Amino acid sequence: MRKNLFDKTATILVMAIVLAVIIAMALLIYLPAFTAYAEGEEAEVETVTTTCLTVSPTDLEHNAYAGTTGVAVKDLNTDETVFYLPQSYFLTNVEYQRIARFNFEYYTFSYAGLDTSKWYVEYSENLTVQTVTFAVDENPFPDVRLTLKEDAAPNLDEETVLTNEYTIKFLGFNETGESYYVSATKDAVTKYAMIEKSAFVENAIPYQARTQAEREELLRAIASEPKAGDIVPNTSKTLRIILIVGICVPAALIVLLLFKPTKGARRTSVPRERRRDEFDYDDARSYRRDDRDYDRRDERDYDRRDDRYYRDDRDYRDDRRDYRDDRDRDRREFRDDRR
Repeated sequence: MRKNLFDKTATILVMAIVLAVIIAMALLIYLPAFTAYAEGEEAEVETVTTTCLTVSPTDLEHNAYAGTTGVAVKDLNTDETVFYLPQSYFLTNVEYQRIARFNFEYYTFSYAGLDTSKWYVEYSENLTVQTVTFAVDENPFPDVRLTLKEDAAPNLDEETVLTNEYTIKFLGFNETGESYYVSATKDAVTKYAMIEKSAFVENAIPYQARTQAEREELLRAIASEPKAGDIVPNTSKTLRIILIVGICVPAALIVLLLFKPTKGARRTSVPRERRRDEFDYDDARSYRRDDRDYDRRDERDYDRRDDRYYRDDRDYRDDRRDYRDDRDRDRREFRDDRR
């Protein structure tokens, strides 16, 4: 009765342990997926869709900041280049235009709230105009405020010196990227000029928010790439199931083998026969020749040939002369007998 109760208790314990391991493994593997799904179910935000033109960086991994592009914003009246579009930023409301008489193709656009009615971008097959959806609070244009160095005093025009009293904002690059095209606003008056970037404290322009997020994601992916011998986690649901089964089944078997009692098994021990060269060693004895128990014999000294104890009672002499005397005495006795 007690044995059956113990068997049932052990079985229930094993099943509880296996169930707990399976639940723990499922939570560890699937909880991140559930969390990501829940995050994707967030409320929709208000968006704006428009046609855009942009130039993405060619090497996001190694370039941390935006550089200049070959997309030149020009003046329709003078055909002079105003500035070059920075990487990752957008020209919005892009429309294709063509003047048939001059066979002239170009794009009109909006940019950073500026009056671009007299600006254009020359048409090129290398440029891609696409429809992009932005969140209402997402800014597709540069929003970088610049600060002059203390010893810098560049000119906005022939009469005005640029100082930090102006609100200075970055708009674009020159062809080499060594100068910034900026807007400088003071007392509700805005002026534009190309200023060398060495005059500013800031010497780098960050990417637009989307491209910056792409770069951070790229760097995380590169950092998490498995090295030789690594196991790639969360690759598929099938692999997750295989991992769960592969971990839980051996664990259950081990627990079962450890805790399940053996049915009807009785341990028996057979006494081992003592060998002739074995004896019970007594730590209290010195086993020296002067030990009074040294001459005692046990059953191992028993002589089975004549059923008596063998005792070393023969009187051996240590002096060879004693043996010579015995031989001489035997010769004399032999002669006497012959007579």
